[in-house]
Amino acid sequence: MELSLPVYPLAPSTWGAGEEVTVVDVVQSPLFAEFGGTRHTSYVPVVLEPNAVEESWRVRRLGHGIVGEISQFDRARYVDLERIHKSQLLPVTLAAVKFDAEQGKFAVDVILPPPQLAVPRNNAGLHSLVLPSGDMAIIDTERGEFSAEQLASLAPGQWFVGLQTAGDADVVVTLGERVLGCVSAADLDDVRAMLLDAPSPDNGCVVARAFFLDGMAALDIADYSDAADPMWLHVPDLTHSSPDGGKQFETVQFPDGSWAVTVDRSRAAVPTRPRTNTQGAEPAPLVDIDVVEDEEASILAETATAEPPSSDDGDYLTEVQKARRRRSQDAGRHRKP
Repeated sequence: MELSLPVYPLAPSTWGAGEEVTVVDVVQSPLFAEFGGTRHTSYVPVVLEPNAVEESWRVRRLGHGIVGEISQFDRARYVDLERIHKSQLLPVTLAAVKFDAEQGKFAVDVILPPPQLAVPRNNAGLHSLVLPSGDMAIIDTERGEFSAEQLASLAPGQWFVGLQTAGDADVVVTLGERVLGCVSAADLDDVRAMLLDAPSPDNGCVVARAFFLDGMAALDIADYSDAADPMWLHVPDLTHSSPDGGKQFETVQFPDGSWAVTVDRSRAAVPTRPRTNTQGAEPAPLVDIDVVEDEEASILAETATAEPPSSDDGDYLTEVQKARRRRSQDAGRHRKP
């Protein structure tokens, strides 16, 4: 099954650890058909499709059908993933499929990094080779060109960084046109071996993911051959810039001791639902749900032109009584008896 949009590979975890986001309304039949004989956890690639009606994510197996949904609450936590959707791309990551013996059915969890680290804040480049995520390799930023304040502005965040060997002693890490630092001596041999095994891109360079968190900068890197599919090695550019370029909020303290907090409108306001195109739609007939306030007046209006009874027999209903009986029988959904 082909997707309607290209995919954007995410790092399923940060330094080998990720958040497990629960998938609800899991479609069980295809999972039993494929994994019914296994009891271990299986990992499958999935894409996250936006559900504009429920403001949730549909979870679709890559090349297969819908697995389930991620709730509106969990989608709202990952604000930066909206940059991928706005760039006309679909985020792809891994999902863990495991059989729950107590419930007698399969449970599915989508694996994502923490929200503030989920989406890179820069682009890798169309022709760059992105090494897969795996192990941590510390970056010695003291040997780079970034000041302490500049490094602090990069955290928390995920960045694509270039890797270049410098002789036999160093692996230089670059961010943009500047040197971020060098790979630490403890991790140097492993990273050099990964770079030697990786093919050289024709018009690009070899890049890896770097995470900045809690005053530390480190690569999240694995060998080229660890990629389960070539799609994980090439990450398209995002056309929407990172919303984290400015401050998320500002605080001001007044002389009387009170505080004011200013939040960017895009973070404070709930996004409106997309408008539905109604061109060519047929109008639906409306049902009168108004309650009749003056029933007696309505009945009298109906019977104003009614003919008087032609029989002298006293066992007959007056026109008012007949109208009241019809009203009682037709009360139903939208009128009070």
